[in-house]
Amino acid sequence: MPPRIDIRALLLIALDEKPPPGLPDRVMARVAALTTIVEFARMLGAAPIDWITQRTERSDPNDPGNSE
Repeated sequence: MPPRIDIRALLLIALDEKPPPGLPDRVMARVAALTTIVEFARMLGAAPIDWITQRTERSDPNDPGNSE
């Protein structure tokens, strides 16, 4: 399990004052949203690359799995 990050402590250090109520929750929500967007982008970017490599691998006429 990765180490837990105390957002409140990080905000106290960064702001040199007590963060407003709800700020740590908003920060964590934005981090979660950004992580989700990045993962979707990686998934949508990697899927076409996988399809392209599968097509080139099956283009061998001596391949028994090739139905052409």
